[in-house]
Amino acid sequence: DEKKTRIVHTIIQMAKALELKVMASGIPDEVTVERLIRLGCPYGQGAYFGSPVSIEEITEKLNKT
Repeated sequence: DEKKTRIVHTIIQMAKALELKVMASGIPDEVTVERLIRLGCPYGQGAYFGSPVSIEEITEKLNKT
């Protein structure tokens, strides 16, 4: 939706003007990733990248490396 896209773009530009880092949350798919990149959002998280894990799981995985 064009209105939502303009809102997201404005938020990203405001954050950059304030020298803040921007991270999108709740990214569901590759199409959304590509849109956010085009809008200038360099960071993101969400189901597209992986499902949430407990602190115990991540600690265990990190200790294996």
